[in-house]
Amino acid sequence: GQGTDPALLASALARHAGRLSLDGRADAALPLLREALVQTDRARPYLSPEEYALNVAVCHHNLADTLPWTGALHEALEEVAAAEACLGAVAARLPDRYAEEMRDCAELRGRITDAMTNGLPARPGRRRPRRR
Repeated sequence: GQGTDPALLASALARHAGRLSLDGRADAALPLLREALVQTDRARPYLSPEEYALNVAVCHHNLADTLPWTGALHEALEEVAAAEACLGAVAARLPDRYAEEMRDCAELRGRITDAMTNGLPARPGRRRPRRR
């Protein structure tokens, strides 16, 4: 249906942004990640509440994972919090997925907090790709 188009576009944007970020081009990745969030919102009427919440959480997680490479560490922490807030909608029906995503958020928060204290690593290493 129509709703899959924005969801597929959001996923494609996120994949492309991830490649840019891994190539050290976080500044170029950010607009794509923000557009992925817009497209995910457009897909909302066609997604289950859980699918929508997970997709939005992934968008925020991807932003949080990319922002530190632009120097925006505090904004990155805000994006982690936004991802965690979205995940509340899946806790009851998908407890295992909720736990996994919350662990990912906690690990990302730890990396960002560490970067605030010790600086970023030399370059973004290969991260586990976030998929929808």
